[in-house]
Amino acid sequence: MSKHFSWMLAFCAVLAACKPGERPLPTAVSDAQALIGKEFLVSASQGRFVEGSPCDFVSSGAIWANGKEQVGWFDGVAVCGGEPVLYLSRTRESPLLQNGDTPIISLPHRKIVAVQVLPKVSNYSDADTREDPLELIDPFAGQCSTDMPDDPFYYVLVRWGGKDSVSGPPGIVAVWGVDLANQRYVSLDPRRFSCEQVTMD
Repeated sequence: MSKHFSWMLAFCAVLAACKPGERPLPTAVSDAQALIGKEFLVSASQGRFVEGSPCDFVSSGAIWANGKEQVGWFDGVAVCGGEPVLYLSRTRESPLLQNGDTPIISLPHRKIVAVQVLPKVSNYSDADTREDPLELIDPFAGQCSTDMPDDPFYYVLVRWGGKDSVSGPPGIVAVWGVDLANQRYVSLDPRRFSCEQVTMD
């Protein structure tokens, strides 16, 4: 199965659980797909971070799995046409800034190898008025757990339904992990995940 086909299957399954108005615009999907293969300068990661792309940088961080940092691998969130997008990137050899023949600094570059477009989610919208909207929970939030034997790196798409915690569908709408060997995002079984809302005491 090709990376593109498996990506589309996972995406379509999520869209089936979306309410009207939550599906991403086709232009956002095409803009996100166009990021694959592009490189960006880490120190310049704010606003438009890839030359020629309308997508804006939001965040980036190292990937951890089974308690170990996956050296050279990073993921993050961008916004393309108002829609959130996960992107997977890896470090590449960086060109040197030179003063004549003398190298003075090595600039950290990363290459985007995969993306995962998301539906509209409440925490990436400035004016979300939908009832019971979707929320994206990142791997470092500490709100979710799984009974999977390995400790995967994952993002969870949740619809709380007025509850303080949810386990499996329909509350857990979708879960994405990373397959570094094949350089892609993969869909994980939402039945194996539980999440709790953050409460302010």
